Amino acid sequence: MAGRTYFKVKSCCESNPSLSKNFFLSGKADQSIGDALYPHLSQYNVAVSEIRTSNSEAGKPSTITQPDTPISVLESFGVRFIFVDIKQNDSDKRGVAEDMGKGSAKPNVFDVLMNVQRSYDKLPPSRKENNAKDKMYNAVLNLLKKKGVGFTSMQVESSGVYITKTLTDVLWYLDPHIDKFNARCIYLGDDVIEFRGYNDWRHQKRKEPTVASSDLNDKVSELLTMIGHPFFLSKESKKLLDMCNTLVCGMKKYLDFLSEQKERTAFNHQKPETVRGLNDKWSLRKLDISHGVNKNCLKLHESLAQLEPFDPLFLYDIQPEDKFEKRKWMDNLTLPYPVKLYTHRFGNYLGNFHFVWKVEDDDATGDLEAISSIKEHLPIYATRAMRNEFINRYSKTGTKPAILRDMYRFLTRDASASVSSDERAVDDRVLEFLLQSDAPEMFYDLRKNNGRPKDTKLDPFWNALDSYLEEVSVVQERRHSDKMYMPLAISCQDLIEIIAARLPAGSNLPTRSWLCLNFWPSNAFVRSAVCYTGRFKVKYAVQQRLTRAKHPDSSYAFNLFSMMKELAVKLGKDCALICLDDKSIVPIGEPGSPTSTGVRAHNKSLIPEGAKLSALDHDFHIHGAVPSVLLDVELPECKDDSFYNGVLHVTVKDKVFTPSSPIRHASESVSILRNTRSSDGLSLDCPILFVYTDGGPDHRTTFWSVKIAYIAVFIALDLDLLIAARTAPFHSYSNPAERCMSLLNLGLQNISLQRNAMDGNMEYMVKSASTLKKLRDLSERQPNVKTALEGSLEPTLSLLKHRFSKLKLHDRRVVVHDAATLEEIQNISDLLDLFKDTEDSSSVIETKEKNAPEKLKAFIDTHCRARQYSFQIKKCNAADCWYCTLNPKRLPENLPLHWLPDPTKGPDDTFQSLEALLGTETTDRDCPGLNAKGTATENDKKHKGVLVAGKVRSFIMCCLCGKRRVVYCKERLSRQQITDIEEVQDSLFYTCGSTLFPTGHRYHETIVVKEGLECIAEMETTYYAGITTKFQPVCFFCGDTEVDSTSQTVQDLRKNYSIVRPICRQCMSKGIQPKVRNALKLNKK
Repeated sequence: MAGRTYFKVKSCCESNPSLSKNFFLSGKADQSIGDALYPHLSQYNVAVSEIRTSNSEAGKPSTITQPDTPISVLESFGVRFIFVDIKQNDSDKRGVAEDMGKGSAKPNVFDVLMNVQRSYDKLPPSRKENNAKDKMYNAVLNLLKKKGVGFTSMQVESSGVYITKTLTDVLWYLDPHIDKFNARCIYLGDDVIEFRGYNDWRHQKRKEPTVASSDLNDKVSELLTMIGHPFFLSKESKKLLDMCNTLVCGMKKYLDFLSEQKERTAFNHQKPETVRGLNDKWSLRKLDISHGVNKNCLKLHESLAQLEPFDPLFLYDIQPEDKFEKRKWMDNLTLPYPVKLYTHRFGNYLGNFHFVWKVEDDDATGDLEAISSIKEHLPIYATRAMRNEFINRYSKTGTKPAILRDMYRFLTRDASASVSSDERAVDDRVLEFLLQSDAPEMFYDLRKNNGRPKDTKLDPFWNALDSYLEEVSVVQERRHSDKMYMPLAISCQDLIEIIAARLPAGSNLPTRSWLCLNFWPSNAFVRSAVCYTGRFKVKYAVQQRLTRAKHPDSSYAFNLFSMMKELAVKLGKDCALICLDDKSIVPIGEPGSPTSTGVRAHNKSLIPEGAKLSALDHDFHIHGAVPSVLLDVELPECKDDSFYNGVLHVTVKDKVFTPSSPIRHASESVSILRNTRSSDGLSLDCPILFVYTDGGPDHRTTFWSVKIAYIAVFIALDLDLLIAARTAPFHSYSNPAERCMSLLNLGLQNISLQRNAMDGNMEYMVKSASTLKKLRDLSERQPNVKTALEGSLEPTLSLLKHRFSKLKLHDRRVVVHDAATLEEIQNISDLLDLFKDTEDSSSVIETKEKNAPEKLKAFIDTHCRARQYSFQIKKCNAADCWYCTLNPKRLPENLPLHWLPDPTKGPDDTFQSLEALLGTETTDRDCPGLNAKGTATENDKKHKGVLVAGKVRSFIMCCLCGKRRVVYCKERLSRQQITDIEEVQDSLFYTCGSTLFPTGHRYHETIVVKEGLECIAEMETTYYAGITTKFQPVCFFCGDTEVDSTSQTVQDLRKNYSIVRPICRQCMSKGIQPKVRNALKLNKK
């Protein structure tokens, strides 16, 4: 055939020999070797690795030839043989091998001519655009069409789909990172810009992805493999090939940058010294002196005027934030007196630190002192090798790595970032624990004496325990595993004592930790599970419910408690510290319907073998027991030691007839202290008493009822000083008494309680009393009902007292008490009658603050100090004080008596120490909650359409501040819903800012309250604007029900405004003006 040159081609594939073929190739002089080979190779899913040409069929010698070499060049050198090394692509390997095996083993000239004449005008079918990636796939097809790329009917399903899918995958990966490539001045090609916005991580609500070198390397490899496909040997693919070459070059350039950065970072991590020391990368220069003060340097001039010469000033808060403006400001920095500028360059994102100081002449010594003081406070960025050297050296002591990391930062001022976000979260929690906890031993997992499997000295104990478990084994109803659960032993220590009683005296006993480790792990999928032997298929677990919420006053309240503990340690034997708290109500069911206590291991019902458990859910009950805890703290010798040692007292009360109240707590506390800390049975042996509580409605120091109850305790125990403080809301876990609740849970786990049955008439009478209010009203009308109910509850309360009495706190038995009688409460209340007028017959304990006797008001003004989180009572030094004359100070004269100071911040915005504040006048102005304003939460935004006046249904009172908060619901409340709200109110569960019902409750999403409220917030305006429900007017500011509607100020405002919010006299006396809205348009002539 004229004008054509013929070659013999040998293709070789080592990975799949079936793809190796020999055939004849013809081409025109102006064709490239790639164009001629393409029709023969493109129909198979293979890539060309190398092309060699030779004059000999043996291939020796051979020359590596580029695909774009013209055939005319080969002809001039007499080349007659072409050797092509190919490799099979990963996809469709089997199908390609089968296709290569079809047809004749030796193609003829007709087949060669037919391949040359094939039509390359087909593209893979477009996808249905179900998502953004399908849209990008179709956009890639349009790009191929735009660049004149097509495939034959045999290629389109293999090569066409492969190339299109590979391009789509690469562009999809690059889409979120294109801006990063542009920022690094890396050119990816103009066509890539058209594919932005498909893989939008913002639309997918994901965090911004990062470019990982491993992922980028995979995409580069995929793109290079695609370019090696025989399809790119044809001249029709030149435009697409150029685009892919530009793309892969840009990606490879960024990959090399990441690899170099990774190697440099790894090298820096292994360095035994800091990358940039404090003696590197710094400069010192003297600024030009100006004739006046530039207006841009006025703030700097005022700051330097307050400093002495050579006192450095950090420019971070003075210099502009914008980078361009900051550089311009630094270049034009001048002052009318000599000043030196010191610059330390940390590099990277940290930038430069600038300091200035005034100088006198050229005193090099002063400059050196200023630089030395700066370096003492500059952060140090240690390498990982430096940190690891410290951690590895002291890790053999058994100290946790997180604590070692914090120690290293504290000792070296290391400010380097954590290795990962998880490590940073752990380190933050460790730092919070170390700063706020005074019981560091609680941090450790002290598992000692783990025993040796081959040691037989404990075999008698294990054998006795195995026999005991066989006797009392319990199973789960409808169980699906071979693990069994043990509710019969209150604790591990109790179980050890039970087994020890079965063994001869002096037998070897395991430790509590080693006993637990021979049980089944609570969670088999955590790392600590490997420490368990699983010798006994018993799971030991106690349900824990501890939810921490943030509150702006948490640090303030914690600092107050820290100063209280420090002052208590300082006073020593002259004071006592008690911590009070009420445990959550223990439900008691009706006769025949025992109710679960709610304390059970992972919410599993546990029953003895052969018995059936029939316990009602603990959400539905009227009766209940209230265990009140008083922890008489054993004061340590140091303020940093543990305050969780002491004697634990528990008073078990009936929820219905002996509910908790401030005066009841006062009576019970006085009774316990007189029995344990009084020599004469009346006065406390030590004249100072500290009281710490969780701030519930019975302990909130801002309530009038709580204040007068503390005054009664002050008088009853003849104290010189009483200091009562409370925790911040949601932070009751910092109360030592709260930590003792888990001990009481041991006595309550896996039991159900019910009261005894009364006679038929009594049961019929109480059946209709479905709420506490109804039951108490019925008992007032029918005293015999109260007597019968108390009798039916007595056996159940006795059972609880017995179980609590078996518990131990640090090897000391828990002391159980009965609830205070009405007579005991009345005796404490009568002490307050000292303040009432002789002709007044009413009891002081029942009066409100505004109606309190003048004598009591005067006593509070001169002897008490009330704050948001504390209430203090102290005997005065006045000679004319009637009370202090009758009850003089018992503390020695040489010991001064000071108020507990309020937490006060110093110039560095940190709380000052007790030593600096004791004896000074302080206020609670640094309490964040007094100035904080609530903001709408996500749930408030979600229920925005419900939190309106038209959806007001009821209200609930906060158990901390006593304000009424509006309850919203789309539909009218049913009788059952009203009952559930009343149960929440009776249980004193709700506080401002919390949800009405807990997560998972059936009404959690339908009956809601505003969560963006705090106790200091005013009343909601919807309380007064309810359309379907009208409520009693209360003070808009404090929530008091006795509002002043007759004062002249209110009457005048109503003449000028259509809405005047209610206000009480007490708020009016503080100078607060009523809130008004909608001024009336009055026609005045």
